[in-house]
Order: sequence, then C-alpha cells, then structure tokens
Amino acid sequence: MKTENILNSVIAGAACVAVIVAFFTSQQNLELSKKQLALQLRPFIAVLKPSFSFHPDPEDQRNWLRVDYFVHNFGEQPAHEYVRKNDKVMAILLPPELLETATKTAGDPARTVTERDVAFQSLLDARTEITSQLYSYLRQHPMATWQEINEQFASKGVHCYGDITELFPPPTMLLPKEAKPAGSGRDAGSNYGQGLAAGKEVLVYYVYLTYEGALPNETFSTFYMGYYDENLQRIFKGEARPEGVNGIALTEYRQWMDRQGL
Repeated sequence: MKTENILNSVIAGAACVAVIVAFFTSQQNLELSKKQLALQLRPFIAVLKPSFSFHPDPEDQRNWLRVDYFVHNFGEQPAHEYVRKNDKVMAILLPPELLETATKTAGDPARTVTERDVAFQSLLDARTEITSQLYSYLRQHPMATWQEINEQFASKGVHCYGDITELFPPPTMLLPKEAKPAGSGRDAGSNYGQGLAAGKEVLVYYVYLTYEGALPNETFSTFYMGYYDENLQRIFKGEARPEGVNGIALTEYRQWMDRQGL
C-alpha cells in the first residue's frame, strides 16, 4: 500500500512539474512570438546614398562642405519622432611617409606588383587603424562634440570640423517604405578640401538618428559612419576624381542599430 501511495505521489509530482514546464515554455514561446512580431512590424530607418560636396561662397569668402543622404524607412510601421541627434565630419591626416611611399611606388613602372601592394596596404592599414578607433569611440560616446573628438584624436592626425551651420530639422514622421532627403553644411575653412583632393586626408562622416515605434517607450537608433579615401580611388582603383565634380559618394564603414524599451 505504501509503495502504491509513493508511486501515486511520484506520478502526481511529475504531472505537476510537466504542467509547470509546459506553462513556462508557453510563456517563453509567447514572449518570443511577441518579440518576433514587434521586430517584423517595427520601423527600420537606414541611411542611403551619402555623398559630400564643396561649395565656395565668394560673398563671404568662405568654403562650405555639404553632406547629403537619404533616410529610408524599410519597416512596416511609421517611424515617429524621427530626429537627428548628432552629425560630425572629420578629416584624417594620413602619415606622410607612408603616403609618399605608396604614391611613388604606384607610379614607378620598375616596381613589382607585390611592392606596390605592400606599400598601399601599409597606407590602408594606417587608415583602418584610426578609423576603427573613431568607430569604437563614437559607439561609446554617440553624442560626442567636435571639441571632444579633437581633444581625443588630434594627436593621431584627426581634425573634426565645427558643427553644422543650420539647426537640426524638427522631429517628423517617416511612413513605411518612405525615403526623405537629409543633409548638413559646415564651414570647410580656407583649405577647401585641398588635403582631401591631394590624397593627404581621408574624410569621415558620422550621423546619429533616433525614432519611435508604435509601442510605448519604444525608441530606436540608427548610426552611420562612412568615409572617402582619394588614394583608395586613385591608387588602388585607378579612378581619380575629376576636378570640380561634386556629390562624391561615401563608402560605408559601419551602419548599426540600437533599441531601447520593450
């Protein structure tokens, strides 16, 4: 009799455990389904076709640097309160000795293909190293000011231009599958992109956008960082930029997302 009671207790306990496991499994599946559904229905903003251009203004004797791009909502829901939070343009001064070696080697018919590749790779590695450091810094400090960037990276050959000349546009809504133009302008100084055109500098652009979804306390962020390297075009690809041409495309270094809420 005792054995039967023990057996019944074990069976009852196992059934209870099974019910508990089934309950928690169903709850986990439900939460997973909610997250999957939220992910499928959320707004999803990306930065597309970024480019830059320089514009002289004889009246005030200034030279302006303009960055233009499109923001596209690839999601199934409107992006509410879409707004730009940060916007920075930086110039990386490449190591002169590496630049000189790569340029001379590329134009010397007596050099082998391997020698040219090694010289260019050294220049590319130097650019990649500082670019990755900028990327890591901006991920940790998304609202960094141009003064903070200069203070952090001036010794490494980075110069961040001053802030944009106009105010950021007010928050707006971006409908599903809708794309809107965006951009900013800033004083480029007296050099007027000469270092960039000569291949002495690499231009880096960073922008930080936020927007809201349909659910309460649901905020999303999009970050974009891209660059233009004249040497990559001229030496490696053999595609020198013609004089006076504007709307030069930026190469994407990283585009990353973040989400708060849920």
